[in-house]
Amino acid sequence: MTVAPPIAKRITTWDEYSGRFEAVETVEVRPRVSGFVDKVHFKDGQIVKAGDPLFTIDPRPFRATLEQAKSAVEQAKANLAFAESDLKRGESLRTGTTITQQALDQRLQASRVAAAAVTSQEAALQQAELDLSFTELKAPISGRIGD
Repeated sequence: MTVAPPIAKRITTWDEYSGRFEAVETVEVRPRVSGFVDKVHFKDGQIVKAGDPLFTIDPRPFRATLEQAKSAVEQAKANLAFAESDLKRGESLRTGTTITQQALDQRLQASRVAAAAVTSQEAALQQAELDLSFTELKAPISGRIGD
């Protein structure tokens, strides 16, 4: 009969399980404006902090739109100033009955239209500023970025 001496060595026990890892928090990042991606500020698998830049969409068309909106606001303000001064001239002429009521009403209407145009153009300016700010996509949460 053959007997082997015992061998002393460390044995690591392990088990194999089928499973799947899932992130605690996930976020789907979508741009709010359309355009070409100009820059990617991360590498796949990188750890990012909330607020870190992820993508930059080409801001040039949005800057041009912003400049157009600024010009439109200035033009609307100039039109309003003219309409208001024209209305004041018309009101001063009314005391001497040099102007008809219809002409005065037209000047009042022109002043109101010009004021509404200023409000409308200022809203368009705010939208253009907002769209420009949306060209920078930032991480909403901290974590590892990937597909």
